[in-house]
Amino acid sequence: MLLYWASQLSKRGAFLMPGGHGGQLEDLAEQYGIIPKQLIDFSVNVNPLGLPDSLREVLQEGIASLSRYPDPESRRFRRKLARHFNLSVGQILVGNGCSELIYLVNRCFQPEHALIVQPTFSEYQRAALLAGGQAEHYPLSPESGFQCDLARLIQKASDTQILFLCNPNNPTGHLLPRTEILRIAKALPQTLIVVDEAFMDFVVDADFHSVVAGIFSYPNLIVLRSMTKLFAIPGLRLGYLVAHPALVEHLTWVKEPWTVNSLAQLAGEHLLDQDDYIRRTRDLICRERQFLFEELSGFEWLMPYPATANFLLVQIKRPDLTAVMLNDKLVHRGLYFRDCSNFVGLNESFFRIAIRKRSDNRQLLAALREIEGIW
Repeated sequence: MLLYWASQLSKRGAFLMPGGHGGQLEDLAEQYGIIPKQLIDFSVNVNPLGLPDSLREVLQEGIASLSRYPDPESRRFRRKLARHFNLSVGQILVGNGCSELIYLVNRCFQPEHALIVQPTFSEYQRAALLAGGQAEHYPLSPESGFQCDLARLIQKASDTQILFLCNPNNPTGHLLPRTEILRIAKALPQTLIVVDEAFMDFVVDADFHSVVAGIFSYPNLIVLRSMTKLFAIPGLRLGYLVAHPALVEHLTWVKEPWTVNSLAQLAGEHLLDQDDYIRRTRDLICRERQFLFEELSGFEWLMPYPATANFLLVQIKRPDLTAVMLNDKLVHRGLYFRDCSNFVGLNESFFRIAIRKRSDNRQLLAALREIEGIW
């Protein structure tokens, strides 16, 4: 019996294997024989400011709570989120990062067909397949600047059970206007619209662009939010979703207990009050993104795409150079970016760089100029 199920999984093995992600420094350490902390990591899209200093104290004081089970419903954090967004507690579900919630949504509703706007985060597809469904792609082209034809997308999604939208999208950085997402939700009342806003907090006027408020009018809308990226806590894991209470109730019933640890819940309560940190983050990201975009545009062999989040997608225009080759040169100079060749719709000429502080960004540009001079 075990061999039978293993053979069934192997038929889809390539699709079920986890997709590559940024921040895989342990793999690099083994491959290149380097110490991870010596690398400037442009592959992972977290806040370059690092976690807020005040959070360290909160976590230190919270260590005593580790002797008790965490609240499986994250009630204190949910109540604070509800006040923050002017929602009811019943419209919020907290999870171990957005990734857990992506898998939970698929496992809970088990859609036969999931439509995914590509290129985007690979876990949408993997979660749909593991839930027993089929994943279809709606591809966006580099030639159009990854713009979406809304009418065509709505038509394509009319016979699917779930539609995944990443907004702003990873890795393109493109932002769909709030009005367009709500138009999709209105046009497809029988389709579950999952909008992943993991990077929304880096966007200028994020509250205006977010569709969190749309759940009051669209019961088929689920919005995913992450605290991991904005507050630089990928090792702690914290995210939440906002949806109609009936959807949240069903998801809560399916969800495993105790997936959000006590320290993560304490961190969430504290981080919602860090308005100055959020303002400084957005100022830095906006400034450095523009700086990097302009500088990279000065390289004849590179084409960065305009973005609204804390990263840039870049295409190599030289036919004799791939992202893997360029990354290999950069690793030996203590730098590393995200090769995007495994994203659906992208090829070996694409890579993604996270926005970091000016000194790191200058170091990347200097390395690219050096490589340009000797290639």
